[in-house]
Amino acid sequence: MARDYYCNICGKKMDDWSASNGLHLDFGMGYPSEFDEDGIELDVCIPCLDNLIRSCAISPLRSERYKPRWNFDGEETVAYSEEDSDPGDMDGAWPHE
Repeated sequence: MARDYYCNICGKKMDDWSASNGLHLDFGMGYPSEFDEDGIELDVCIPCLDNLIRSCAISPLRSERYKPRWNFDGEETVAYSEEDSDPGDMDGAWPHE
């Protein structure tokens, strides 16, 4: 029998699409979190995941974070300002502080 998944944000039962394509995290929290040493199992449905993504101060969308700086003709695009981190640096997932 398949397990039922419920979104931890909205509390609704996740349909098959959200259950297979939503966000599923299972990990242990560490220091200095107030939940240090707690096990975390987090399920987020597609609509709540969309809202979470839109609420981020720094977009987690790769398509927005790693737009090519140069086009195929070698001309610089306007995807990044001088304040942005190097778009060619794909090793780091987050901009350096």
